[in-house]
Amino acid sequence: MLYLWRNHNPTSMQVSDFQTITYEADKQIVFVRVNERSVSATTGLVKEAQYTILEALEQYKPIFLLINLVELHFPITPELQEWLNQEILPRLFGSGVKRIAYIMPTEFIEKLSIEQVYDEVATAIEQTEATTQVNYFDNEAEGLRWFNQKTNTLYKFA
Repeated sequence: MLYLWRNHNPTSMQVSDFQTITYEADKQIVFVRVNERSVSATTGLVKEAQYTILEALEQYKPIFLLINLVELHFPITPELQEWLNQEILPRLFGSGVKRIAYIMPTEFIEKLSIEQVYDEVATAIEQTEATTQVNYFDNEAEGLRWFNQKTNTLYKFA
């Protein structure tokens, strides 16, 4: 189930059963935060969540995307990985986002399944000729610092 709140402050939020998507307009960042309820997720719910992320990117057109997977408790199967490679990654890298920071899960199995996606991410970037930069971090502060590194003064925020 998805809920959408809009108000007059620069943040919009979408909440599903196991992830929250927040847009901070002043920083041009979409945050995706997976929560502990991902332990009860199904492949269908994970796919729906991926489409919701793409919809947020289309709606808000951010420069940055931070995906926090620390609380991920759903291993990515080879079948789901293939679906991500075919359906999601090309659209993600064609969305106009300049930098994507993945905050890695701490659980071994989930971390391993995300690491297996690394090569596919690189391939997707090459195939779409995207200029998107992707990096992996242990916490959000590191990802935000990377966003803030000077690549172009347009992207600088406090």
